[in-house]
Amino acid sequence: MYKNESKGLTVFTQDGEKIQNGKVEEINLPLNFTNENKGGVRSVILFNKIFYALLSRKNKDCYYSSLVNIDTQDVIFDTKCIPDKNEVNFAGLGGAFEYLDDKLLLSIGTPTHQSDIIDSLAQNIEYFYGKILLIKSIKNIGNKYNIEIFSSGHRNPQGLTRVNNILFSTEHGPQGGDELNKIEKNKNYGWPIISLGTRYGGKSYKKKYGKKFVNPIFSFSPSIAPSMLSNCPKNLQNYYEDFICLIGLTLKEMSLVIYLIDKKTEKLFSYEKISLEKRLRHLGLDENAELYTENDDSFFFSADDEGIYKAKFKDFR
Repeated sequence: MYKNESKGLTVFTQDGEKIQNGKVEEINLPLNFTNENKGGVRSVILFNKIFYALLSRKNKDCYYSSLVNIDTQDVIFDTKCIPDKNEVNFAGLGGAFEYLDDKLLLSIGTPTHQSDIIDSLAQNIEYFYGKILLIKSIKNIGNKYNIEIFSSGHRNPQGLTRVNNILFSTEHGPQGGDELNKIEKNKNYGWPIISLGTRYGGKSYKKKYGKKFVNPIFSFSPSIAPSMLSNCPKNLQNYYEDFICLIGLTLKEMSLVIYLIDKKTEKLFSYEKISLEKRLRHLGLDENAELYTENDDSFFFSADDEGIYKAKFKDFR
């Protein structure tokens, strides 16, 4: 979901439609685009004023994912076929993104609900799954050397934002173990070897991170199911000026969440859940991938199967 002063609000749907100024149209997608296994358009990225879609595809019995230019259908990358095809669930594909100078960071989760085989791809450098990718150039289509693994060991990161050159991410765990992470280059965040969550069926993961894996800033148990993450609107940043202020959405917890992070220690100082009793999915962004706010600091967010909402923080405590 994007907001532009001249074009208004542009919304992309999982089924491959674009809604703008009340007009609905199909976007230009590959013929083997599939909605199977909770697939479809999992994320739309605006980069250098061009829209790209992270989507699911199927070729015979091969399920895979692609990043595609919506206007030209040029493929920036295809992933390898997903092993354990019977346990594919594209709801775990991730799709969070952020700009890094003139480059693009994009999260690719492990697309399954409970498959040890697919989860293990997060530790396999031959696969993009379970990684945050650094895309150094989109101009040279198909050149694999323009894409590198920025970080690994991720389950399903759906939130990614940058504040003061520090990258933060929110990530779905299994049963419990959702995470708020500080993302650093070449670091491994442990999935599926380490998690404070529990396997479906009740078995625990290892709990000792050690030197090989990075501890989360915070781990949520029970799960809150964090979706999108961004910088707070300016009026809230000013109110919490002594902290790094992040705003996030949740699905299971049905809340808007305000995270306050200590600027010196980079540890979570506080988080506040504002219950809205809706499964909250996306925040409205501007062309710089930052939270879009109007002159009065109001912002936009979407709720599953309900629509788009406009909100504003006022009359602070």
